Amino acid sequence: MENTLIELDEATMSLQASELRYRWLFESARDGILILDAETGHIADVNPFLIELLGYSHDQFMNKFVWDIGVLKDVYTNRDKFFELREKKYIRYADLPLEASDGRQVAVEFVSNVYQEGNQSVIQCNISDITENKKLVEISQRNQKLESLGVLAGGIAHDFNNLMHGIYGYIDMALQESDPAEVNQNLLQAMNSIDRARALTRQLLTFAKGGVPIRKKTSISVLVRETAPFALSGSNVSCSYELPDNLWMCTIDKEQISQVIDNIVINARQAMPAGGYISISAQNISINREPPGVLTNGNYVKISIHDSGIGIPKDMLHRIFDPFFTTKTKGQGLGLAMCQSIITKHNGEIEVESVLSQGSTFHIILPASAELVGFTGASSVVEHTGSGRIIVMDDDKVIQETTQSMLESLGYSVICKDTGKDALDFFIGESKADRTIIALILNLTVPGGMSGQLVVAEIRKFDQVIPLFASSGYSDDPIMINPAKYGFTASIRKPFLKSELAKMLITNLKK
Repeated sequence: MENTLIELDEATMSLQASELRYRWLFESARDGILILDAETGHIADVNPFLIELLGYSHDQFMNKFVWDIGVLKDVYTNRDKFFELREKKYIRYADLPLEASDGRQVAVEFVSNVYQEGNQSVIQCNISDITENKKLVEISQRNQKLESLGVLAGGIAHDFNNLMHGIYGYIDMALQESDPAEVNQNLLQAMNSIDRARALTRQLLTFAKGGVPIRKKTSISVLVRETAPFALSGSNVSCSYELPDNLWMCTIDKEQISQVIDNIVINARQAMPAGGYISISAQNISINREPPGVLTNGNYVKISIHDSGIGIPKDMLHRIFDPFFTTKTKGQGLGLAMCQSIITKHNGEIEVESVLSQGSTFHIILPASAELVGFTGASSVVEHTGSGRIIVMDDDKVIQETTQSMLESLGYSVICKDTGKDALDFFIGESKADRTIIALILNLTVPGGMSGQLVVAEIRKFDQVIPLFASSGYSDDPIMINPAKYGFTASIRKPFLKSELAKMLITNLKK
């Protein structure tokens, strides 16, 4: 009997020592520990570290539901998380935001386990403060992005410098020529350089602003035949086409898809430094899968661009669409990333197949519209002559002057205004005096002034029919994508050509 009592005393002392060790570990832990009743979700215990971390008192924690504390104040969402935690027995959140008593956001790693304590199910939650580590990671990522942007800015500056050299050089030569044919040729070359500069700025806007497509029905055959030769000019690479006459039309942003084709063809050209060939084909395809895949079921046009170049290593294929990844010694690694971004925004898909030393094939799949179209050749020059007074509102004098010159060469009279308020006041004054204004071209962004959108809202209160045109360099502005929704008649992207301006006027002005 005496031995039994001694054994019981020793067991009791051992248990007490174990409890003391656990309590010491619990109290001194440098991570937060929260003990919950697994049946009810009530907080049964909390250690000092978590009290200090979140700033709540011990009494504020005790006997509360777990969803009453910190970010878990969102009752319905976090009550569901608690039941999920209870059912799964183990849960880990690598980055869970908690809210301290003073409103601070605290980033934590949250790990929970369910275990038995006698007859009671208990959940132990271990909470590690990762706020500082997260800040260090964010700083590192920010520094990497800044470094990448520095490389990108350097590449863009280089490209723009080359383009400006072409513009200056050709215009300088035109000024010194006396032969009209030579003057014309030099100016055409300068326009080509300007057009590439315009494409580069829109490429940047695609990354900076999202580049939402402005869609119009377009012939893929015409688009490919217009784009590919330009990308191959001056090279020792030949190109063949297999573009059937019955290709479906695609409702796309012509400039963005031209940019995709241009990038892929230039990449193919660079993969064949000693020369080679490119073949471009297109076909109508229909997708009908159950369940649907990445592409929804429907009709598509598939463009395939094949080159006989060096190919892409198999271990790099999965990375070629990553931003800033490139296998070239010079380049920013943005071309294919942008291609994927553009095609995704068109609800399409881009894929690549490649074999080393045998070449690569890029497949571009775009949703088709129902209308059929054949090859009609390059677009013709727009011929247009009009009359009447048009208000041009833009805060940039150069844009005012060039737009005015274009309109006057088409036969119109032009009144230029710097702000939306000036344009609106002038229009109202002319309307009251029965002096006709036939249209307004309004810039959407006027720093510190009344924008084109506000002008339209005022004009539409008393004139529902006058043509109002939106003008902007930001192609992803919702007004540019759907001008009618905002009271405009149509939109035109800056910088624009005289032919583009004439086409808009022909389509939308009263006959």
